Amino acid sequence: MANAAQDQLLIETLRILRMQALMNYPGKGHYMRYLADQQTEKGLLFTCNQQQAEEQAAHTYHSKNKHS
Repeated sequence: MANAAQDQLLIETLRILRMQALMNYPGKGHYMRYLADQQTEKGLLFTCNQQQAEEQAAHTYHSKNKHS
């Protein structure tokens, strides 16, 4: 049973590491920007964090933006 628990812990750890890698992958941001540029009307763009929001749009709304 201990081996099965260790295997499960390893799988969960690898999933978290993969998620973190994808979150910081620059290609995702470029593709998001490309899709946003295709829009002709105003819209909302949801990002994983505030840094991504700042990189994607000139106008952002979040708690650390003093102009929000």
